[in-house]
Formats: sequence, C-alpha cells, structure tokens
Amino acid sequence: MGEAALNRHAVSNWIKGQYAFIKVGRRHGQGVLRQAAGILRCKLANPTLGATDYYTYRFYDERIGGRADPRDYLGWRVMEDVAHALNSRAVAMPGWDKYTFHLYAEKFGFPAAAVLAQFRPTAQAGAASSPPLLRSPAELAAWLRLNQCWPVFAKPCYSMQSVGCFHLVGYHPEDDTLALLDGGRIAVSDFVDRKVFGASAGYFKREMGYLFQEVLRPHPAIVELVGNTTISGARVVVVQDEEGPEAIAAFWRIARENCVSDLWTGGRSGHLSAPIDLASGRVGIAINGLESKDYTHSPETGRAIDGFVMPDWPQALAACLDAATVFPLMRIQHWDIAFTDRGPKLLELNDVGNVGFIQTFGRGMLTPRLRKILREKGDARRYPWIAKLCNR
Repeated sequence: MGEAALNRHAVSNWIKGQYAFIKVGRRHGQGVLRQAAGILRCKLANPTLGATDYYTYRFYDERIGGRADPRDYLGWRVMEDVAHALNSRAVAMPGWDKYTFHLYAEKFGFPAAAVLAQFRPTAQAGAASSPPLLRSPAELAAWLRLNQCWPVFAKPCYSMQSVGCFHLVGYHPEDDTLALLDGGRIAVSDFVDRKVFGASAGYFKREMGYLFQEVLRPHPAIVELVGNTTISGARVVVVQDEEGPEAIAAFWRIARENCVSDLWTGGRSGHLSAPIDLASGRVGIAINGLESKDYTHSPETGRAIDGFVMPDWPQALAACLDAATVFPLMRIQHWDIAFTDRGPKLLELNDVGNVGFIQTFGRGMLTPRLRKILREKGDARRYPWIAKLCNR
C-alpha cells in the first residue's frame, strides 16, 4: 500500500473517529471518560488497535463488539503487516496485478469474467493473441472504436478501491465518444489520454495498463433483493498452510444503486455491508458504513437482507478455496467474488486486504487457524504484536 497511502488512510480514519465520538455520545449516552476508558482498554489488550478501531468494530455497543474479546481483532494499522508477515513478496504479484491474475485464471480454469482485451503499454514483445494484447494508445483507441461486444467493464491492472474503473455502455461513431453507465459520454481520445494514460497516483499505476472485460449480470435473486443490476460482490478471507486452505471470514457488499462498483468509498455511495455465515451462506443484519445504522431489509425493495442465503454459496466458497491452493506461499488471501446469473465468478485476489468492514459484526479475524499460521510463519521479531496476540 505504501506510506503515502497509509497516511491518507490515517487522516480519513481520524476524521471518521471525530464523527464517531460525537455520534456515540449522542446515541449511546456515553460521555468522554467512558469512551476514552473503552479505547484504552482495547489498546492495552491489543497493541494493533486504536481509537478508530474502537468505533469501527463497535466495541462501544454491548450488542455487538462490546461482547467480543479485543484480542481477536486486527487493527487497520497492521493490515499491510499481516500480508508482509505471511505472504512471500516474490509470489504476491497476482494479488496486485489483475493482468497477472487473469493469466493464472485462464491457465488454471478459475471461474472469472471473460477478458475482451488487455492493454499493456510497456510491452515490447508478444505475438498476436486472443484476447488481443494492445500495446499503444493508438491500438487501444482503434480497438474501442471497432469493438462489437458491449457493454465493457474497464479497470486498471494495478489499482485498489475501484479507482479508475469504468462501465462503458457503447461507442457512438457520430461524435467518437464512449457512453458511460451514468448517461454521460467521454471522447475516445480523452478516455485514452486522460483516464487510461492519466498520471500515476496513489492506488493507480498507469504503466501497468488496463483490462477490458465483459460486464457480469447479478443472480436474479440478488436483483430481486437489492433492486439494481450492479454486481454486489462478497469478500472472502482465506488462510492456508501445509494443512490446506480455510475460509475464516466473509461479508457481502450490497450496492444500493446502478453504479460502477459495489465499493463504499469516501462516504459517497452509502452502499451496505453484511456478514455472511461461512457454513450456510446466510446473511446477517447489514449496516451502512457511514453511520453503522442497522438494516434488516433493503431500503430500496423492502425485501429481507437478514436471513437471505447467498445463491450458489457452496460453489462460491469452493472456488475461493480451490483457487487459493494455486498460490501456496500466499498464506492469507482476500478474494472478491460475484454471484452472477451464470454462477460464481472470481473478480480478483488481494494481497493486502482491508480488515475494517469484515470485523464490524462482532467477530474478529484472529481465529485459531490464523493465530497458528501467524505464530508458525510470521516474523514475530519484526512484528511483535504477533507474539502478544497469537501465543494464547
């Protein structure tokens, strides 16, 4: 993620923490001293936790985090440390470069969205291929103008948090523009020069190129529940060692409108998130990350979220576990998976995964299995919190 990204994350979390401090005081009747005591209690029990984690994991609420052991959680400050402790840097590329991930997906037969074209501007070698490998802005512009398979989902090969993603509806030759999902248009030249070839910043690295994929359609049961056709994907965390892979946590990102992605970013989307029971695929009560308000039913359709069973859950979980074994030295993996009208589709593999939302529902990520793997495979000298939290 890098120091700059972590610093931005810290500033964002500080602002959210100030808002949460006021909110908890008003809604839960907890004054300054009580909240401060709760934060200190968590910090003393678990060095990875801070004030932001206290509010994110709802330790102030006796119905949820207040009943949990803080030692079972991981704070946001160590989400990169966990990956570095367990995943060899030499083999983590598929968790960062989506182009590399799809090469693995094709080779090993992962269920994944079809790639229509690949743009790698730095590639100087390579024969004609299918899907086509595009290596210059001119080749990309020509492909966009001639493509007959619409709509198209465009995403950077190296990015996080849906930065740089586009849902392209079609091409209009009369004015040489691409139609966007929100009804707007962008000139092909502007899309290539200013978006795909925009300056690298933060989570986006332009030299890594772009993938152009088919647009997936959600499972009919999900469309009926959420009332839109955006892919509402799940995050599944898998850990593994010589004993094989195990899923330790999962949650569902519920899109509330037709938009590019289901990601909750910067407080703008208001999408919901809800826990998924690993054994049954049953969904629990959802929250809006902006305010931690509970949603038992969809605010758009009125249909029940709490108790909904994810379609094709056994197949989705099996897809994550099977794919995980292809990367044995990545001992913690964060999988994004879509539930489509053609079955589960793996969207991407993440090396560094956000630990926030997945621990918001009264259960931390530090399961016995993850503790064992951290204890045996992690570098406790470099990351002293491992010894404190895992030698139990």
